[in-house]
Amino acid sequence: MAGYAICSVERTGSTFYSALLEKTGTAGRPVVEPFNMKVQSTAFRHHRFDTYDSYLDFVRRQASTPNGVFGINLMWRHVARLVGELERARSWKGETSIQMIQYYLPGLTRFIFTQRHDAIAQAVSWAIAYQTDRWKSTDPDLGRKPSYDFSLIDALYQNVVSDNFGWETWFKLNGIEPLRLTYEEIVEDPRREILRSFDFLGLERPAELSLVTHIKKQRTDLNQMWCDRYLEDKARNNVTQLPTHWLPDQGRT
Repeated sequence: MAGYAICSVERTGSTFYSALLEKTGTAGRPVVEPFNMKVQSTAFRHHRFDTYDSYLDFVRRQASTPNGVFGINLMWRHVARLVGELERARSWKGETSIQMIQYYLPGLTRFIFTQRHDAIAQAVSWAIAYQTDRWKSTDPDLGRKPSYDFSLIDALYQNVVSDNFGWETWFKLNGIEPLRLTYEEIVEDPRREILRSFDFLGLERPAELSLVTHIKKQRTDLNQMWCDRYLEDKARNNVTQLPTHWLPDQGRT
C-alpha cells in the first residue's frame, strides 16, 4: 500500500481526521490540501517550481511518512482544477481523470470519503468559517464577527449536496469503492475510525494511538442557533412559494 486520498467536502472533519492519521507516524501526512488554490499558489511562489510535475513530486514527498505511505486531502471543488492542470502538463490519449492523477501520483489506490449526516449543520459551519476566515481552530482569530445570512447558508447547503453528488458520480465512473466515514462517527469515536482506516489501507495497527491533536472542534451554541433559524426561514420560504391554490383560505377553519 502506498497512497490514498481523503475525498471531502468542506466542514466534514477531514482536517481533524487527517491530523489523527498523521500523528500515528505511519499513515502519511494528509493534513494540507495541496490543491487548494491558496496553498498551491503559496507553494509555487515560495519554492519556484519550474513545472507542475515538480510540484506534484513535492506534494508526494511532503505527504509521505518514512515508511513510504502518502495521503492527500482532496476537496471536490479542487478536482476540476487539478485535472485542468494535468491536462496542460502533457499530451494525453483519452485517459480518464483518475488515470491522469495516478500517472503523477503512482500508488494512489485507496480512497476515503468523509461526509456529514447533518448537511444543514455542515452548511452553517461553512458559512461561519467563510465569514471569519477561521477554517480550523489553529487559524488566527481576525476579529471578524459572523452574521446570520440565509442566502449564504442556503447556497452552501446546495454546494454540500452538489459536491457530495459529484464525488459519488466520480467514484461510480471510476469503479472506486471508498471507505465511508462521517463527521459524527469520527467525533464520537475517533479511535474506532482510525483503526478502521488502518484496516482499509492495509496498514499494521499502531500499538499505541494518541488521540490528542492541535485541531479542536469549533462548534459553539451559535451553530445550533443558526441551524434552527435556517430551518424556520427555509420552511417559511417554501410555503410562500407554493401555488396559491395550495394555501389555505384566510377565513377558513
